[in-house]
Amino acid sequence: MTTAPVRPSAPHLAAGPDELVRRFVREGDHVHAAATMSRPNALLNAVCRAFAGSRSLTVSTTAVHSSAHALALSGAVRKVITGFVGDTFPRRAPTASTANSPTGSRSRSRCGRCSATPSG
Repeated sequence: MTTAPVRPSAPHLAAGPDELVRRFVREGDHVHAAATMSRPNALLNAVCRAFAGSRSLTVSTTAVHSSAHALALSGAVRKVITGFVGDTFPRRAPTASTANSPTGSRSRSRCGRCSATPSG
């Protein structure tokens, strides 16, 4: 049985993203990676380290690209809710693993390394 995370009434000043993830994220949680001009790479990497191999999280984000692929590669996620899986550099396109998927890269394609399925 998972215990509920401690939700302080005042802001929590953490030493780093690993401490934040250990304190506030639990197996089975839905984590949303905000879409801002600055990607939450450090936080997503901390999620990967804390939950590697658990396949227990649902993650939602506008796009899985750059270092966000680590979520699937680490085995931390059970489900990914997104509108795009691929890379944005040098051009916007699905990655080879999603372009060659049986269902195509546009709808419900499965990553070849985990059970994460983009959906929207």
